Amino acid sequence: MSYQIFLFLSFFGLIFQITGQTPTLICPSDTTFYSSVNCTATANYNISCNLNCSGTNTTQTDLSGLTSGDIFPFGSTFQEYTISNGTDSSTCSFYVIVVDTVSPIIICPPDQTQHVDSNCETIILDYKPLAVATDNCDSLIIKQSPVPGVTLSGISSQTVTLIATDSSGNSSSCSFQLQLIDTIAPSITCLGTQNVSANANCEAILGDYTSLMTINDNCDPSPVVTQNPS
Repeated sequence: MSYQIFLFLSFFGLIFQITGQTPTLICPSDTTFYSSVNCTATANYNISCNLNCSGTNTTQTDLSGLTSGDIFPFGSTFQEYTISNGTDSSTCSFYVIVVDTVSPIIICPPDQTQHVDSNCETIILDYKPLAVATDNCDSLIIKQSPVPGVTLSGISSQTVTLIATDSSGNSSSCSFQLQLIDTIAPSITCLGTQNVSANANCEAILGDYTSLMTINDNCDPSPVVTQNPS
């Protein structure tokens, strides 16, 4: 904020007006630096006087303990500077933002199995806790696809993908196979007692009764039926 100081001097009826203004600084805008593997970055910036610079002194007034040329930590660090002429002063401020560019590491669990129910379905479990994930800077958010709780059907192999993302938006993924297994035996309802007529040799050829059975299975619409004796 600037203002004017008015001093009035009178000489022979003449009035002179002397004006002054608050000194001001030019600070950089919020500035992003990209971190190393150690999750830090050296930040260099410039602070300069903008107006009414004569007889002024500039000091850093934030509490970060860091200044231009220092190694800044991951995240945002507040920087503030004050300029003063002994009477009037003003400040400017900005953030030094250190951003991570290193992708996280994620290792998936080995292939898994789940058993389907009587409807040949299963609800996919949450496999995120089984992953081993690390990042050079911060904690991670791990997501799963398909998401836990989704109903899967059939007896097939399903690819499950786990994605690890850090707060800077870097991500890595891994995948494993989820095998859906049916352990429920089919049901079969046999015919009642059947009669066949013997020939002159007191022999009879056994018929094929497989197509006459009532068969149900939770997964297979056409289970294979065998007969013994054939």
